[in-house]
Amino acid sequence: MGALQNTSAWQRMGTTLATFVVVVLAITCLYVGRGVLIPIAVALLLTFILSPAVTALQRCGARRTPAVLITVVLAGVVLGGAVYLVGSQMVQLVAELPTYQENIAKRIAEVRQQGSGTLLRNVQRFVHEITSAASGPQPAAEGQTVKKKK
Repeated sequence: MGALQNTSAWQRMGTTLATFVVVVLAITCLYVGRGVLIPIAVALLLTFILSPAVTALQRCGARRTPAVLITVVLAGVVLGGAVYLVGSQMVQLVAELPTYQENIAKRIAEVRQQGSGTLLRNVQRFVHEITSAASGPQPAAEGQTVKKKK
C-alpha cells in the first residue's frame, strides 16, 4: 500500500514539473519571438479595426481588393495627419519653451513677493517664535534672578 502512495506522489510531482517546464518554455519562446510576434499582433488588431469599413464599402458595391486598398489608404492618411499635427505642436512647444520658462520664473517670484507679508510670513514668524521659546533659557529657580538684556 505504501509503494502505491509513493508512486502516486511521484506521478503528481512529474505532472507538476512537466507543466512548469512547458510554461517556462512557452514564455521563453514568446520572449525570443517578440520581434516577430508584436507586428503580427498589431496587424491582427488593425484587421479587426478596419474590417467594418471594408465591409461597408463592399455593401456599397466595391469589390474586396479595392475596398481594402481604399480603407488602408484612408487609415494611413488619418494616421499621417495625426502624426503631423502632434509633431507640429511638439516643435512649436519646444520653440516657445524659453518664453514659458521666463513666465514661470516671473510667476514664482510674484508669489514669493506677495506672500512675504501675509500668511507665509506669519507662519514663518510663528514657527520661529515657538522654536526660540522652546530652546530659550530655562526659567529661574526660586531665589534666583534672571538678568534682562537691554
